[in-house]
Formats: sequence, C-alpha cells, structure tokens
Amino acid sequence: MAEARVPRSAVQHACDRLVGECCWLVSAGAGTGSVLNLGFGRKLRRSVPLTNPKLPQEARENDAEYSLFIESVWRLDQGDRVVCGAWDDNRADGPMLRGLARLSGRTVVAVRARQPGLDLELDFENGLRLTVFCDRVNEDEGDDNYSVFTTEEVLTVGPRSALRSEPAIERQSDNE
Repeated sequence: MAEARVPRSAVQHACDRLVGECCWLVSAGAGTGSVLNLGFGRKLRRSVPLTNPKLPQEARENDAEYSLFIESVWRLDQGDRVVCGAWDDNRADGPMLRGLARLSGRTVVAVRARQPGLDLELDFENGLRLTVFCDRVNEDEGDDNYSVFTTEEVLTVGPRSALRSEPAIERQSDNE
C-alpha cells in the first residue's frame, strides 16, 4: 500500500500552532549530541512519569501539548549575533545550554517553514530566532531533520525534506 502524500504546506500549518505559545521545556545536553527538544502549550500529565534523572521534574511528570524535536543542525541568534548552535559544548556549564535557557518562558511570535527544504525559523518575543537547517539529505541513512508533535499528529521532515505524518498517541491533560 502506497504512503499518502503529505502536502508541504502541512509543515507551516502545524508550526503555526506554536505562535502565541510559551516554551516551557528545553531539553538538550550531554548524551544527546546536538538533538534539541522544545515543549510548548499546555502541560499534559503523564499517566506514568519518566524516570530519566537528567530531565527536569516538570518534564518527567508532563508532556507538552506541542513539541518540536530537532535532529538536524540548528542555530540560536539574537539580533546580529550568534548565541549558540548545534555543535557547541553541551555540558551543563557550556554555551549551548546557557544559550538555550533563554528560550524557557518565552512566547513564539512567528514561525516560517522555508521552501524548498523546509528549513524552519522560530521567532521568540525576546528577539531570539531559532533556525533549523534541514541538512539531512542522505536517504540511505534515513536520519530525520525535525518533527512537530501536536495533539492530532506527528509531522516529520525526513531526509531530503520528505514529509510523513502519523497520528499522535492519546495523551492525558493535567485538566482531566
């Protein structure tokens, strides 16, 4: 059975949901390389808390309404300077985590999925811009660039910016 084609506009549509949402989870650091996970929106109580002691308690107990899971190269800028990037030192006292901490508690004000490669730009209220570069192009390796998790679907930008979508797993809200 052939996989259904996902329209390229689906990325912008999914990312538009991040506009107006506060980033409350920034997960990166030693052991993850350049991988970055950002959580936005409501906190959805996990039925079974995660046990990873490297995650903040809030992240162990809650899932994010919207998440952006980045596996490709990214850079965080502010104004005319680079704050940090995917290949910076990711130890607790390193420039990557110090720079990324600036995203916590900040609201997304604009999102752009640039054609044709679907590079992603997220602008935050404090003048920070996170740019995701879709550099994963080798289809044989199968590495993804990034995934956007919503309450309905997981939209993944894979190698050569090919798109795939799958239904989201049902999650419990902290309001239920």
